[in-house]
Order: sequence, then structure tokens, then C-alpha cells
Amino acid sequence: MTVVLPAQVRAPRCRPAQAAAHREVGNPARSVGCFRAYPRDVDEEPVAGGRRRLPASGPGRVASWGARAAALALDWFACLFAAFAVASRDAVVAGDARWVPLALLVAECAVLTATLGGSAGQLVLGVRVRRVDGGLAVGVGRALVRSVLIALVLPAVIFDRDRRGLHDRAVGTVVVSAR
Repeated sequence: MTVVLPAQVRAPRCRPAQAAAHREVGNPARSVGCFRAYPRDVDEEPVAGGRRRLPASGPGRVASWGARAAALALDWFACLFAAFAVASRDAVVAGDARWVPLALLVAECAVLTATLGGSAGQLVLGVRVRRVDGGLAVGVGRALVRSVLIALVLPAVIFDRDRRGLHDRAVGTVVVSAR
């Protein structure tokens, strides 16, 4: 005889005492390797930003990877052209001024994020950086640390299910769509 359960309910697969505790509605008990016998909580949505109570669509939702990558590309090319204006092209590409575009990127991202809520590319594409705790402005210190971590690349490519990279987690920010 096969028992068919609704899609949201899973059969208990744990010790009898745990299974009984999990059957209680609203019990916050969690157990590794054990399925709960009651429906999933609303807090466990697979939507990015669901744990931060951000909307799934519209303004304020977590920004897409495409918008973030395009914003970073816009910022990088703007800083590269600014570096060409400051130093010769040969010095920027292969000489002593190779660090100038990266330094300009860190400075641009830090200043604009602290003052306007996003870098130039983010502002153009309708993406904003905001604090997770609901504060008004990101602030100079947080923006500078965030920009330096982005320049290191690795913290930006390690992220959680809310699409927050290590650089965002370190300073308590989230990147959201303004449109």
C-alpha cells in the first residue's frame, strides 16, 4: 500500500521523538538529516531576498546578476577611460600606471555609493546599494570597505541564496533594483 502525501508535506525520517516534535504545528525545532512532517514555513522561500523580506518583483527586489555585471562593466570602462586621460595609454596598459583604473574604480564606487547609493553604472541601470538594517545611507566607511572587497574579486563571487556576496555580508548591505 502506497501513501501519497501532498507536495508540501514530507514524511518524517528521523527518530520517533523528533518526528513527534516536528508534527507540532509552529514548532521551530530543526534537525539535520530529518524531514519535517508539517508544511514548509513561509520564511523558507527559495526567492532571493526572501529571508530579508524583500519583494519578489518590482522596486526593492534583489538586483539581477545581469544588471550587476553590466553596472560593473560600465564602471570599469569609465575608470579605464579616465585613467587614459590621466596617464598615457601605454603606461595604463603595460606600464607603471596599471593600478590607476583599479584605484579609480575603488574611489568612484566608494564615493558614489556613500553619497548617492550606488556607483555610476548602478545609478544608470537602476540598481541601488542599501543597508540591510534599514539605515538611510551606506556611509563612507562601509562603502570603502565594500569597494575594496569588490576590487579583490573573490569576495564578490562568493555569495548566498539572497545574492549577497561576501562584500555585502561584511558591511551589511544588499543590492536592490530601483525600477
